[in-house]
Amino acid sequence: MVREAVGRGVRWRRVRIISRPPSTYMRWEHAVTDENVTFGEDIRWLWRDEAADLLIPAADCWVFDNRVIRWIFQRGDDSNPHVYTFSSDPRIARDIAGAFELAWNRATPHAEFDIDSNISPA
Repeated sequence: MVREAVGRGVRWRRVRIISRPPSTYMRWEHAVTDENVTFGEDIRWLWRDEAADLLIPAADCWVFDNRVIRWIFQRGDDSNPHVYTFSSDPRIARDIAGAFELAWNRATPHAEFDIDSNISPA
């Protein structure tokens, strides 16, 4: 899906905000991210403590054309891993897109991010 979208000229960006020390799952996700990058996804990483002053949404989401938000809710117990809802409220879209840009500008590109560096917060 990503490769097809990028082939049509869609810019596909993601910021992964992670805690220190990184969980086993986040270490795995970091290890397999090269594949996402080869498909054309531009991924950056940001330590959670370095994002503390950003107004990041409490739930994971996708932003489409700075107009539509697709919220992704995960139960956490693997019984129903994803529930999706949408919002096209212009105020919400503006705020979420703005928060993403702030995080994006602060985050480190995947190729430069060392998940084992600086494990303890400053």
